Amino acid sequence: MQSRIEDLLKMYRTTLHKDSPTTPNHSQLLFVLTNHNSLIVFVSHHAALFIMIIHTVGASGSGTTTTGKALAEKLGIPCYDGDDYFWLEGTAEPYSVKRDEEERDNMLLRDMAKQPDCVVAGSMPTWSNKITSQFDCIVFLELPLDVRMARLRNREEQRYGDTLRTDPAMGLKSENFLSWAESLSYPHCTSSRGHDYHLRWLDNCGVPVLKLGDMTVDERVDEIIRFTKSTSTIA
Repeated sequence: MQSRIEDLLKMYRTTLHKDSPTTPNHSQLLFVLTNHNSLIVFVSHHAALFIMIIHTVGASGSGTTTTGKALAEKLGIPCYDGDDYFWLEGTAEPYSVKRDEEERDNMLLRDMAKQPDCVVAGSMPTWSNKITSQFDCIVFLELPLDVRMARLRNREEQRYGDTLRTDPAMGLKSENFLSWAESLSYPHCTSSRGHDYHLRWLDNCGVPVLKLGDMTVDERVDEIIRFTKSTSTIA
């Protein structure tokens, strides 16, 4: 950990000297967060350097992927979407065949190891502790049930179109999925994607948690960035 901090501070000094060799002012911020064995460094002026892993989580349709990708784009870091690891690619029907859990976890771990700063999107309370123990900050996204279900119905329509009406099997599968997704908001839902299950997991995660409701993607991204700054200390 100590060598990692020294390397990062050296990188910061090099960047600072290159962009502004004078004494930094408040428009050139350096925040250092040592939390959960992690370090986050913000250097504003032209860019922000994050050294942390942010996890966006919520029920299906709550915007974990959309928010995660928008956040990653703004910060200039990668976003790893859980669906890309959970489902096998190249199947005749997308999102239909689950990948082996050990293979899934190892794939994500390899990608996370490529770069220490990233966003991980999806619902992962039951994934390997080797993954979840690396999260430095968790963002829990919630939406009113009617809003969440409207988004999911629209997503199903965009993915499958007329097939939902011309293929009875596909139509039934979609309806079953929507029924399951709706049940995630019900009290005492036992699914690991359920609202109450998430809350219990968050209570024991041991890292800062930000809960966000119904707002635009840009508003969510801004709130997440403000949250990470508020949990840091100015060097």
